[in-house]
Formats: sequence, C-alpha cells, structure tokens
Amino acid sequence: QSVNLAQVGMGPYLRQLTANVLDMYGRRDAIQCHLDAPVFLDVAQAMPCGLIVNELFTNMLKHAFPPGVQETPTVRITLRQDGATYQLTVSDNGVGLPPGCDWRAGQTQGLRLVHLWATHQLGGTMAVSGDAGTTFAITFDVNDEA
Repeated sequence: QSVNLAQVGMGPYLRQLTANVLDMYGRRDAIQCHLDAPVFLDVAQAMPCGLIVNELFTNMLKHAFPPGVQETPTVRITLRQDGATYQLTVSDNGVGLPPGCDWRAGQTQGLRLVHLWATHQLGGTMAVSGDAGTTFAITFDVNDEA
C-alpha cells in the first residue's frame, strides 16, 4: 500500500503483519506487542525482514506463553538504523528456549529459514538468547543501492 514501490515503511508494514497474526490466533487482547520500526527499507530487504518477523512472532505466540504464565505476555519488535547497519530485534518475556535447544543446529524448519533469511538474503548475522524470555537479534548492512 506504499506510494513509493521501491521503499517500504517498516513501522506500518510490521504493525499490520503482527495485527493479522494476532487476529489469526485470536490473541489480539491477550498479548502486548510493542513495535518500534521507524525505518524505510528497499523491497529486497523488507521482504526477508517481514518473513523473519512473521516466523518469530508466530513461534512466540505458539510456544512462549503456555497456560498459567503469570506475567502479561509481551513481545517487542524493533528495527533501527545505526550508521551503516540495521538491527532487527524480536523478543518476548515468555518461558525462554527449551533446555538443550541449539538454534544453530536448525532443530526446526522455521529457525532454519529465519537463519537463512538473515544470513543469506540479508547478508547479516543472527544472535539468540533464551534465558529470560527469548531474544533474536539480527544485524545487517544498509543497502545503498536502492
């Protein structure tokens, strides 16, 4: 719905994407979603970012907040530019990664795809922490060719 077909406003794009996922799972009122993405990306970077957020956000809704969780379920998604790089972070305050989960080993198809999109399509790096909730942090270079 962007006027400029070469650039995607990531704030509105990710806001609509997460709202659609929350509606699909019937959890719009059950999850607090904080979104901070005041950047524009070219389509070649916006599409893998959207796929990454969709996969991680969906996984968080399905696994991070089992019944009986006391704290208000919260997901934070940020996409910020820092000089010549972007930092995409998707985090939750859920139960964290299961013991023995090695995301680098690609135990699930979804995490393999996220890693592929982050490293091959975006040419970036990915770090994951899963002690207190789970945080996925992806860093990639600004595409100056757009």
